Amino acid sequence: VAAGTYQPLGRSGERIPRSIEDDRFGQIPLADGSRLFCNRADGNMFLPMNQAGSEGYLLTNYECTPGGVSMLYIQQDGAGLWAVREGDMVDFAAVNGTWHNCFASVTPWNTGLSSEELPPDVNLEWAAAYTPMHQYLGHLANPYDYGYTLELAPGQLGAEVVKHYVLGRTSHEISLVMPDGRTVYQSDDGTDRVLWKFVADQAGDLSAGTLYAAKVTQKSSANGGTFTIAWIELGSSDDQSILNVIRSLDGQVSTMK
Repeated sequence: VAAGTYQPLGRSGERIPRSIEDDRFGQIPLADGSRLFCNRADGNMFLPMNQAGSEGYLLTNYECTPGGVSMLYIQQDGAGLWAVREGDMVDFAAVNGTWHNCFASVTPWNTGLSSEELPPDVNLEWAAAYTPMHQYLGHLANPYDYGYTLELAPGQLGAEVVKHYVLGRTSHEISLVMPDGRTVYQSDDGTDRVLWKFVADQAGDLSAGTLYAAKVTQKSSANGGTFTIAWIELGSSDDQSILNVIRSLDGQVSTMK
């Protein structure tokens, strides 16, 4: 594909080639067996499976409530054109679904990061989101299940999904892992929001670490301005400890923040 052009691989509602579950692009399955369709495709994550980068997994976010991600295996031919060999919509049942999947990035260890955008006034939006989330789950949804960064990796039975609660609950835009495999910078979608930094306890493992918020002090407005950044430590934890607290609230919350 020439620079400045693009090649459509699929559109919302179309069948995904050789899908095991006969999925369609943007399909969100509901508990009663019916389906919703999201036509708001957003960030892409390409995970190359060879050194040339001519084949691999393409994961695409769908920014709806409930949200979704498609995972396609694609290959490039000698002319530079891509073909979808197989694919499916990712199953998020193990993490009680996902929502508003927006920005996407790839880790140094070749997994995808998908950002859930939780709005500043989550109480107001949750009132509108509650019904579709309930339809997706088939039971009372817990608002504390959403607003995180998800890590996605291809597995033998489809994508392996991990929600990284320890990276914070907010309106995640970009989550970008630095080459050290430990430091993650995260932006926060909206006006007057927060710049975050997460430092993992171990390189290549985002399940435990320390979260920081930036304190920015402007020094000058000349030539575009200069400022300093101090990082305020917010706390240290791990995914499982936070998940245990979330699960303790199941069935108790519906509209609270």
